Amino acid sequence: MPKRLITVPWLRLNGGAAIGVFGQTAGSVNLVDSSTTGFNAGPFALPEWIDTTREIAAYTYIRTILNSAVASKFVDLTLWATAVNIGAAPTEIPVTILFAIPNPWVSTDIRRLDFPNGTGLTFPANTFTAQQAVGFALTRNGGSPSDNYTQTVGVLACVILEAYVRCQAVCCSG
Repeated sequence: MPKRLITVPWLRLNGGAAIGVFGQTAGSVNLVDSSTTGFNAGPFALPEWIDTTREIAAYTYIRTILNSAVASKFVDLTLWATAVNIGAAPTEIPVTILFAIPNPWVSTDIRRLDFPNGTGLTFPANTFTAQQAVGFALTRNGGSPSDNYTQTVGVLACVILEAYVRCQAVCCSG
């Protein structure tokens, strides 16, 4: 089955996060080390072509703002998904990761920031339903003891979803 990407742009900043850029024009959000900062993305309705019976990956991109040479440092990040449910409370789905800081790390070294859930891709099969409204929040847990990187990082100002296309023909399999 083929996959497609969906880019969910940022909606608002949280906790003192600031606007930045990757290069000249790619909008980013700067996340400081001393507090919980981040952004909200969406909400949007999942397109009808998404196969919600398969895993869905979520990622963005990350970079340091200042060049650094540090060993054994981590950034503590959480991607929250809020699935809106008709006739019931929203479902909150957090996925927390520790991003290992490359040594050295220069500001032009942009890395993909994946959010694996420990057993596979970000969201297991059947996490969402077809055409369900979903919103995201990406936060740096700067006050956490596990976040020991004392510099600001920038993340691309969006959440990117990689999802399988739902089979729409009788002959599809797999």
